[in-house]
Amino acid sequence: MHRTATLSIVTALLAAALLAGCGQTGSLYLPDRTAEPVTAPDTATADRSEDTHRKIH
Repeated sequence: MHRTATLSIVTALLAAALLAGCGQTGSLYLPDRTAEPVTAPDTATADRSEDTHRKIH
């Protein structure tokens, strides 16, 4: 009986995780193959006085 309850809980948690997905909202799409990847600046070493919206090369 204990095994059945554990299996039910594990199954319910797995189903919830699958239904939750990755958390991305909106339409799913395939990225353009020619687009360059966008990376975020390292916030630990970035100078706070600089414009944080500059293009990263």
